[in-house]
Amino acid sequence: MTRFSLVALAPLALAAIALWLAPWALPLSFALDMHQMALAYGGVGAAFLAGADAGGRRGAIRYLIAALAVWIALWPGGAFHLALGAAWRYLIIIGVLIYLWLGGGARAAWKTRLVYWAVILLALIMSRLLLLGYY
Repeated sequence: MTRFSLVALAPLALAAIALWLAPWALPLSFALDMHQMALAYGGVGAAFLAGADAGGRRGAIRYLIAALAVWIALWPGGAFHLALGAAWRYLIIIGVLIYLWLGGGARAAWKTRLVYWAVILLALIMSRLLLLGYY
């Protein structure tokens, strides 16, 4: 994995660490702010990858639908009268990342590793939120 990919995963790793250290070593309010930051960062990254895969290709509509699903997950108060809990929003982003990885497109080694570690970090964040009762 390139150094740039490692730097790109740093916000997700910091959020996962903060959530797993709260409330013992860090204030819970700080960890929950980190979770919001990780949700936005992961969602924007997933929407970017979906848009990049859609670029000028036949069947691009499926990638654009994936990007739209991520943006609905990112909408804070819910979109189209669909308000989702934190864990469900992470699950949508994880699902879109897995879809982008399995759905074809450019399978560069860096992209495979980036998606793999992003999914693991997002799952760690989601599991901690479930343990804290933030569905």
